[in-house]
Amino acid sequence: MVSWFRWKDRAGKDSAEAPIRAGFSPRVKRQLWILAFCRFAEPVALTSVFPYLYFMIKSFNVPNDDIAFWVGITAASFPFSQFMSSVFWGRASDRFGRKATILFGLLGTLISSLLFGLSKSIPQAIAARCMSGLLNGNVGIMRTFVAEIVPEKHLQPRAFSLMPLVWAVGSIFGPVIGGYLADPVKNYPQYFSPGGFFSNYPYALPNFFNTVLFTLSVTIGFLFLEEPLEALKNDRDIGRELGQRVVSLFSRKPHHHHKIDREEFDEDETTPLFTADEEDGRCPPSTKTIPKHHLKPPALHEALTKQSILNIAAYGFLALQSVSYDQMLPVYMSFPTVTHLPQPRNPLKYFGGFGLSSSEIGSILSAFGFFAMFNQFFIFPPITRRYGPMNCLRVSLGLYPLVYFLSPFAVILKEEFRRPFLYSLVFIKNVGGIFSFPCSAILLTNSAPSLRVLGTLNGIATAVASLGRAIGPTIAGIAFSYGQKIDYLVLPFWFMGILALMGWLLSFWLADGKDSTQDEGTAEEQALESHSASSTQSMVVSESSTRSPSPSR
Repeated sequence: MVSWFRWKDRAGKDSAEAPIRAGFSPRVKRQLWILAFCRFAEPVALTSVFPYLYFMIKSFNVPNDDIAFWVGITAASFPFSQFMSSVFWGRASDRFGRKATILFGLLGTLISSLLFGLSKSIPQAIAARCMSGLLNGNVGIMRTFVAEIVPEKHLQPRAFSLMPLVWAVGSIFGPVIGGYLADPVKNYPQYFSPGGFFSNYPYALPNFFNTVLFTLSVTIGFLFLEEPLEALKNDRDIGRELGQRVVSLFSRKPHHHHKIDREEFDEDETTPLFTADEEDGRCPPSTKTIPKHHLKPPALHEALTKQSILNIAAYGFLALQSVSYDQMLPVYMSFPTVTHLPQPRNPLKYFGGFGLSSSEIGSILSAFGFFAMFNQFFIFPPITRRYGPMNCLRVSLGLYPLVYFLSPFAVILKEEFRRPFLYSLVFIKNVGGIFSFPCSAILLTNSAPSLRVLGTLNGIATAVASLGRAIGPTIAGIAFSYGQKIDYLVLPFWFMGILALMGWLLSFWLADGKDSTQDEGTAEEQALESHSASSTQSMVVSESSTRSPSPSR
């Protein structure tokens, strides 16, 4: 991933724009690495469920005709709960800081993963998934974190592709962990004897593995993650101080333990020690820090403009149809093979799947995760820089309907063509996801009227996307179960295709707004100017009161 952070100005070193188009600073690189590590456990935990969820629901003695329905309900319980809490966590991050809410979300997911692996019934599994969604709003908060530490617009394609890149890497390991560690007594009888703990809890082992990853994520984030929120970034951070002590234990250079000055992590080596005004004595150095009472949490209506609302709606449609397909694909692969071919009079009346095991599904999904990581590395950044996020978003959204309308026909092809045809469609869908999600995040960020409301805006977007992720799999599961009963496999897939068409049409109302992180009229800068002016005025009054009056004044 080191090459991901490298940036070279296409005009060369002698270009006048080279200093402006510089790459990530060392501090930003470190923070992006740490944030990526904190994020990594979440896609691993989420995607590890996909290969075995069908078999887990089946183990609860659910009738075969209703398995797909309960798979959809169980899968939808997490995003629906996240929808209920995302705005709250977004506003909480604007008040209490990004770091605290991120760590709290990781801890909540850690506990809920354990409970999910120990579930013995559908209500228990749904309750664990709901708990995970209620306690975690990290998707929007981490996107806000990236926007705050990378304000340069020309670096946005790289910066905003970080979370999808981490998702791609996590989606490589998650399905493998879930597919191969689920039901170890059945899959590895030579190592796990019947009648033991894993006979009673066959799906606990992959979730135990996930809790180890979450523990590492929380530890690394607590020790090394910075607070980017302007109102809190200069506060004392006990975790960072402890992290400095830990680093000093393994460093050869002498290190003096002292309280961390937050500002030293916000400036590069080239930043002057004092500004020109400070050197002339016209502005006290202390005015650089903005007091907390000048940066109160923004009101909800401040984050909503016409373009931000449209971008939130587009992001919601994207999440709805994309996650619906991601949830139905393992069910489609797990379902028994087609029992009869369609009749000439009605070529759409048939039903069936591929009859694959959880380990086979895990391997297939991991392979697609590897392809997604490759595309995120080498394809997304240069294409987005050249054609812009708006054009890339519209083209990528146009790929989804094609994939969804063609997917159900894979099972009626000849045996040698079934899997290659389906895998090709899934690959096209993954390419669309690689571009659509980060491009949508870039456009959403640029539609924000101010950086100060970005946490709230991303919280609203996460809530709407979570609602889409809840509604989509639920309706898709119902459509899949009903289509099974009436022998129409096309029903759930064409339903998702219609939703994808609606999302694609909505993208033509979007506009690439200005970069809110570069707006000189942000609330932070206004508060800083106001506070600086009041402080300077106080100094002038104080000086004038100690000097004798002069007629020239």
